[in-house]
This record gives sequence, C-alpha cells and structure tokens, in this order.
Amino acid sequence: MRLLTKTLRAQLPALGATTHDRDPMVICKFFYPDFHWTWFGIEFDGEDLFYGFVQGDFPEMGYFRLSELEQNRGKLGM
Repeated sequence: MRLLTKTLRAQLPALGATTHDRDPMVICKFFYPDFHWTWFGIEFDGEDLFYGFVQGDFPEMGYFRLSELEQNRGKLGM
C-alpha cells in the first residue's frame, strides 16, 4: 500500500531541516482506524525515515519508517 504521495514528498523538509524551529509544521499524518497510535511526519529523508511526533502508549518525538507503516495492517485489514 502506498501511503505517501509525490506531492507530500515534495513538501516534507529533509531530516534536520527543522531542528531550530520552535514549532515545526506537521506535513502528514498516518493512523490505523482501529488502533490508538498516530504518526505525524515533520521531516523525511526522501526514502524511508521520518522524524516527527508519535502519539502512542508513550507520546514522543522520534523516528519512524514509512516501510513499517506500509507493511502493517490493523485488525480491520486497513
């Protein structure tokens, strides 16, 4: 499943580009409709690695991979 369009890819800053921004902009949001985690993409390496906010059991800023989001399916198969 393809989750990231060419338009969104073009809008995402490179990794490290927003380091000094006090309030960086979230460009994309990923979620499963049947799961309580949400991933907010702020920066992207252009290939697979995002930096952003992860709202899960322990909310934090950190890195996550597009490939992992694309490979997983929730209980509803979405």
